[in-house]
Formats: sequence, structure tokens, C-alpha cells
Amino acid sequence: MTKRMSVLIIDDEVDLCLLIRSYYLRKQFEVFTAHSIAEALPLAKEHQPDRILLSRDVCTRGEEDYKSIRAVAPNAEIVLSNEKH
Repeated sequence: MTKRMSVLIIDDEVDLCLLIRSYYLRKQFEVFTAHSIAEALPLAKEHQPDRILLSRDVCTRGEEDYKSIRAVAPNAEIVLSNEKH
């Protein structure tokens, strides 16, 4: 049995998380969502997602937050996004 690809979406914009989540569900990904780094860290550690979509808006400690995510999910592809409204 083939393991489904997984993605962790980390963004403080709930509506955007739902939109991105629906896209990945249609692509047959297993999807996890978090609205803060604190919420994301245990999810990343437990599920070891293949891809992490990380909004810079939730990185209140800058590079330290990125390093924290990388430390618990070392094999994940991390995609950083800039959201400026």
C-alpha cells in the first residue's frame, strides 16, 4: 500500500487555510492545519509531513520559528509564503 503524501498548512488566516486545504484534499493529500507555530510543532513532529506551507506572518520569531519547524520535521519540503494585504 502506498503512503499518501501529506501537507501541513501553517497560517493564521483561517479562510486561506480552508482554501488551501480543499486544494490538497482534491489532490489526495493527507492535510493538517495549524494557526500558529506553537500549534504546528507537535503536528509536524507527530505526522512528519512531506510538505509544509509556512506563512511568514506566523513566524513571530523569524528564523528561529523556521529552525524549530525544520528540527521536528527534517525531511519536509518547506515552502515559505509572504502574505501582504
